[in-house]
Amino acid sequence: MRRPGLVVVSPLPPAWSGIADYTARLIPHLTEHWDVSVVVAHDDPEPITVSDEVRVFRVDAWQWAQRLTGAERMLVCLGNSQHHLHVPELCRAHGGVVLVHDVRMTAFHCLRAVASSDRHQLSRIVEDRHGPELGRDIRALEDRAPVADSFAEVRRRLEDANGLLLGAAIPGAHSVCVHSRLAARLARLELHDTGIPVSVVPFGCPSPWTGPREPIAARISSFGMVEPEKQPVLLLEALAVLRKTVPEATLRFVGPLGGGMADLLERLANSLGVTDAVSWTDRVDDADYRDELAKTAVSVQLRAVVNGEASAAVADCLAAGIPTMVTAIGAHAELPPRATVQVRAGTSAHEIAGLLRTVLSDRERRQTLSRCALEHAGRSSFSAAAAALTEALWAAPPIRY
Repeated sequence: MRRPGLVVVSPLPPAWSGIADYTARLIPHLTEHWDVSVVVAHDDPEPITVSDEVRVFRVDAWQWAQRLTGAERMLVCLGNSQHHLHVPELCRAHGGVVLVHDVRMTAFHCLRAVASSDRHQLSRIVEDRHGPELGRDIRALEDRAPVADSFAEVRRRLEDANGLLLGAAIPGAHSVCVHSRLAARLARLELHDTGIPVSVVPFGCPSPWTGPREPIAARISSFGMVEPEKQPVLLLEALAVLRKTVPEATLRFVGPLGGGMADLLERLANSLGVTDAVSWTDRVDDADYRDELAKTAVSVQLRAVVNGEASAAVADCLAAGIPTMVTAIGAHAELPPRATVQVRAGTSAHEIAGLLRTVLSDRERRQTLSRCALEHAGRSSFSAAAAALTEALWAAPPIRY
């Protein structure tokens, strides 16, 4: 029996994008329900082969071949990177269900402005969504310098004004899916005048580990991009406090380092006297990433702010059965309380050190955290995510041609 056609608009690896990695994990489960084609940006790197039965098109090639795919529905995976700049045109022309990974789309619109020859594209969008006062502020920044030269300042001004700009990224979309109740509330506030419905779907977790891990004693790891929003400074300060009573404790940052982060970590570790206890990897391949997970005794995934996103790094840690500490904001606050150690925003380094000391010294607590984490990963599988998305896709109108 022929499966219905689905076109998925998303980057794929090796594009340097968490959404590319997530989509590559999701697609094999979508193919249980759909005949899948994937559309990537015209300038993305050559995508990996996710499956022999999945066709991949550049967006410009799909524009003329779209009817040949026989797609009945379209799933757009949206994030804040250059890999998604073609999304507004596709949504305007074809509709589709948008899987929103970030509700706050300020970086996306700044990147669109950089790529545009229209100097005032961004300020017009801002004025339309947030009124003339903020629009004038952004126009003044555009007039002073192109957005390419004032990117950080423009983005900061938009975020200070709590601009989300999601609606302007998906004009004509049929519906939106997000990964948390918080993200749904934000999206509904942003889209209240568009009539676009919003629903929550599970964030897919990898298959729970069935084999044993061999963690290094008192190895604390933080996974994912190392950037200020992940609070690496606070974590280093907590390590310095922890080592006064747990001298064997070490800290490992596993993931790409943002600009200047290596120098910052090195200087701070030296000033705190923990240089020998801190290390980082930069970007790693899948085998090394899995090895880092296996060696971790406790994972700490802090966040200072949220944009409505869920964390693939947290999902990986839970699926590996790693006792994991998270900041209780956004999607993290909605995780089962027995599956994570949740700390409030603004928790001090001394408090974090105390919680880490308790977890590292309490074998029964670690076993409970591990068991509940694996149970959550089993419930929130990629198969469950694909089934929920399939339900949302059938509830939406067909793709427009």
